[in-house]
Amino acid sequence: MGSEIPPYSASDTYHLISFTELSSIVRKYFNVVQGFMDSVHGGVSTFVVQKDKDLKTNFEKLKTRFDAYSLVPMLREGEEKTQCILRVLSIRKDLERKTKKKRKIPLQLILLSATIITVSISGYVISQLFFDSIKQAITLPLMLVTTAEYAASLMAILTVHELGHVIATKLHLIKSTLPYFIPAPPILGPNLPTPGTFGAVIMQSSPPINRDQLFDLGIAGPLSGFIVALIVSFIGVSLSVPFPGIAVGGIFPPPIVLMIIGLFPGMFPEGTTPVLHPVAEAGYIGLIITCLNLFPVSQLDGGHVARAAFGPKGYGRASLLSLLILFALGAISPTVFLPFALLIFFFSLGGGHPGPLDDVSSITKGRKMLMIVGFVILFLTLPMEYLRIL
Repeated sequence: MGSEIPPYSASDTYHLISFTELSSIVRKYFNVVQGFMDSVHGGVSTFVVQKDKDLKTNFEKLKTRFDAYSLVPMLREGEEKTQCILRVLSIRKDLERKTKKKRKIPLQLILLSATIITVSISGYVISQLFFDSIKQAITLPLMLVTTAEYAASLMAILTVHELGHVIATKLHLIKSTLPYFIPAPPILGPNLPTPGTFGAVIMQSSPPINRDQLFDLGIAGPLSGFIVALIVSFIGVSLSVPFPGIAVGGIFPPPIVLMIIGLFPGMFPEGTTPVLHPVAEAGYIGLIITCLNLFPVSQLDGGHVARAAFGPKGYGRASLLSLLILFALGAISPTVFLPFALLIFFFSLGGGHPGPLDDVSSITKGRKMLMIVGFVILFLTLPMEYLRIL
C-alpha cells in the first residue's frame, strides 16, 4: 500500500567532531546568522541560516558531507520568513545495526506465499460466483485457470505498485526493504469473498532528503499500480458477459470502470448489466487500492504527496478534510465509504508525518503538475456510490 518512513531516531551523544568544526562545515554551504547548542532539545547543534535560491542544492551537499561523520541535518522553517533552522543530529551505530537485523527476507517470502494462498482462495470463490451468475457449467480445470488468472492479475498490480516505491528509493539512494505483502481472510462468510490481501508495504530505514524525494516516494506506487490496474481492467471487461436486465444493489463503480465498459458498446447492449469476469474484479480491486492510497492521510502514499506539496500545516488540513468528506459520504452510503473512513482514520492514529530532512525547499513545478494527475486519478478511481442517492 505504500512506504513507511521512520520517525527520526538519533542521539546527540556521539559527536565525532567539535561544535567549532561542525560550524565551519555548515558555513561552507549556508549563510549562518547564529549557531548554538540547543539545550531545550537535548543539546542539539543548531544553526539559524538565511534562505537563498540554492537552499535545496546546498542542503543535499551538506547531507553528503555529513554522512562521513554519521551526522544527519534537519532543515525547518524559522520564525523569520527569510530564515531557516538547521539542526544536526548524530546517528547511533547500535540503532543502525538493529535496523539492519530487522530486514529479513525469509519473513517477506513467508508473507508473500501466504498472500498468494489467500488471494487464490478468494479468486476461487469469486470465480465460482461468476460462473454461477452466467449459468455456465463449472469444471475443475476451468476453475483452476480462472483462479490463477485472478490471483496473477491482482498480485501483478500489487507488485508493480510496490516496485514503484522500491525503484524510487533506489534512485534517491534511500535505504528500504523489499515489499512485505499482507494476507487477509479470503472470505467473510458464504458467498462473501474479500480481495484476499490488505496490500503490501515497504519499510525505510533512512528518511528522504527533501520534499522532491518524499513526493517521488509517494506518487511512484499509485501511478505504477494504476497503469497495471487499467490494463487488467480492460482485459477483464473484454472477458465479461452481459446480464439481461439491470442489476439491483452492489457498488456504484468508479468513473474509470464505466469508461472502460463504454469501450465495449456492442458487448453490453442497453438493458443489460455487465457481469465482471474475475480478472475484471482484480482490476477493480486494484483501482480501489489505488484510490485508497491516494487519500492525503497519515503515511499513505497520498499522505507523502500532500506532506511534500503542502508542508506540515497544509498536510494537516488536507488529512482532516479527507476524513470529513469520507465520513460524510459514509453517512450517505455506509456500505462503501464508512469502511474507507474508518480504515483511513485507523491509519491516521499512527501520529503525524515526520516529513523530509529538508522541510523548507518546495517541490518542482513538474511535480506540482504530477500532483494534479494524482488527484485526477483519485477522482477516477473513487466509487461514486453517492450518485445512486442523487
